[in-house]
Amino acid sequence: MAGVTGVVGTQKVDLPYQAEGRYLLITLKDISSTNWWSIQDVFITCGDGMMGGGGGGTSGAGGTANGGAGGAANGGTATGGTDPGSGGTASGGTAGTGPEPECQTAADCVNENACLDVACTAGQCVTTPNSADCPDDNNPCTDDVCSQGSCGEDTGVCVGSDLVIIRVNRPQANQHVFVNPADGILRSTAAASGAAIFQQEFLNGTKLQFKLKDMETGLYVGIGANERLFANADVAAAMVFGAPDCTTPFVGLFAYGDDDDLRALTAEANEFLEATRPSCDPNNAGAWEKFQLLPVVPGCKADVDCDDDNPCTEQTCNAGQCVFADAPETTACASDDNACTTDVCMGGLCVHENSVIGGECGTALVTIRANRNDNYITLNEVGNFLDWNAPLLENASMFELVDQVGTQFKLRAENGSFVRITTLGANPDELVADASYLEAGIFDNAPCGVAVPKQSFRAVSDVDDAQRYVKTDTAHLRAINADCGGGTTSWEQFEFTPVAQP
Repeated sequence: MAGVTGVVGTQKVDLPYQAEGRYLLITLKDISSTNWWSIQDVFITCGDGMMGGGGGGTSGAGGTANGGAGGAANGGTATGGTDPGSGGTASGGTAGTGPEPECQTAADCVNENACLDVACTAGQCVTTPNSADCPDDNNPCTDDVCSQGSCGEDTGVCVGSDLVIIRVNRPQANQHVFVNPADGILRSTAAASGAAIFQQEFLNGTKLQFKLKDMETGLYVGIGANERLFANADVAAAMVFGAPDCTTPFVGLFAYGDDDDLRALTAEANEFLEATRPSCDPNNAGAWEKFQLLPVVPGCKADVDCDDDNPCTEQTCNAGQCVFADAPETTACASDDNACTTDVCMGGLCVHENSVIGGECGTALVTIRANRNDNYITLNEVGNFLDWNAPLLENASMFELVDQVGTQFKLRAENGSFVRITTLGANPDELVADASYLEAGIFDNAPCGVAVPKQSFRAVSDVDDAQRYVKTDTAHLRAINADCGGGTTSWEQFEFTPVAQP
């Protein structure tokens, strides 16, 4: 589209819109005249909405070649005039439309988070957190409800180090223990997300014996009719349990306070947990007497959420999970009000070590004499077994009674290790001094029969069977008898004699 040819003044040319590329071609053409032509103040106004309109210009045609009169000295006003010599129009092109909208409806918005609602507002996708139910994450610590745009808030119940859920060793779809709210009976057919959370309340300063408390009701587990487990007891009536190894990752569950020798729990086909078996067979991969005590993942937000009220552990909150470590063994802990002991942490527990020997404190060191041939017990340097082969006191080994409560104690040998009961090997139930404090067996030496001062030597923590009394068998001591005999020549009787101190 062309402007007017040969006219002095402002010429306006409207260029047609194209998708891309706009060009303005100006040609000066007058081959028959001797006049000089000039172009002054070219203004281009774009109407794509991205730029404003042009301002008013100044103009004036040049004089003729021989010095004719000049044009007006100044251009038009800023508002733009129509007379020759005035500037261009002040207004720009049409208003721009801005960026393309992100959405027309909510369906245009991509949302992969079920915990966010999405809407299309003024052409933009806007999300808002909701409180809908979300997929089960199999974590009993979370409530599986959307909150602040994410699934599963900490319920607050999972802060602590002794909380567990119990998994049974049965080939079934759901293998976790729950408490039936109708009758309080423990059953074994829940999914992990529906498992009952139990707190292990450990006894006697060790983790060998404990009571189980249902965290939902606050009631403790006991044994009722038909040897079944119920969560309906108070702390005084609660059953005392133990969980000895039954081949990693499984343990046995034993009801120590049961009224018969069938104390091992089993996950019966009737879905109940019942104390009806004599032991847990570690060599039977499919044994129903095997369980897993699975620590509950602590739902913490800060280190303080992980405080287990144990001065002998150090706790931190790491990525929402409580992490516990044993405090240094020099850490002091609660006093037992006994001037004869030092109260220090060991293996994450507060241990009251005998620190004073002699005088009013007496002694925790003893020699042990067997009723068989009157021989003394020694520590075998090969294998660390306890043998009964020393005929003279001067050849006897000394042992220390640690954590003595009544007639119960742990036994530490001269090599510094504690005595435990073996569960595997050619001769299980042998006494071996190679254990740490936490792995140590618990023994007692209550009086036995009429042969005073003879005593029994019973392995309290030997829970794989009912044969817990130690006997001078072959060359080594073994916990293989059901009682201490009672006769004057019984091989299950011993004498624990304090070592005299200067």
